[in-house]
Order: sequence, then structure tokens, then C-alpha cells
Amino acid sequence: MKLAIGFHPAGIENWPALADYVAAARIPDDLIRKCNLIGTEAMVRERLRVYRAAGHNTLRITPEGATAEERRETLARPIALVREVEADATDNAAS
Repeated sequence: MKLAIGFHPAGIENWPALADYVAAARIPDDLIRKCNLIGTEAMVRERLRVYRAAGHNTLRITPEGATAEERRETLARPIALVREVEADATDNAAS
């Protein structure tokens, strides 16, 4: 990655944003995928299975949305996926 730093008419107050950008660019994509529930539903479901198999029993989900209703709608899908993974695990344990 090349980064050129020079005079910017807006001045030094943009430095924190630039520093954040540089820092974010250094985070490996694989780490982002492993630490977040992002991707297709199948990818998220598989990540939930991996978390469960590793003994994780708590998730922190921050739903996106401009209104409380939008956030509730956004939150509903990961909750449903967690329930699916739990049901699958329970069915497999009973077999």
C-alpha cells in the first residue's frame, strides 16, 4: 500500500480520519470475516456453527437502521439464524 501525505487545504484536522483509514486498511480481511457475522446467510450460519462448536454462547449484535423499527427488523434475521443453528445442534445431539 502506498500512501502519499502532503498539503491538504483543510489542514491538520483531517489527520485522525487519515490515521483511521490507514489503520483500517491494515486489518486483514480474514480477521474481519472471523470476528463479524458478515456475508451470505449460509456464511453467517456456518460462522455461528463454528462459534458454537468452540464454546461461545454469547453474541453482541448491533443492528443497523435509522429507526427502532428498522433495527428490530434487522435484528430479527440473526436471531432466527441463531435459533436455526441451535435447533440443528439439538437435533444432531439427539440422533
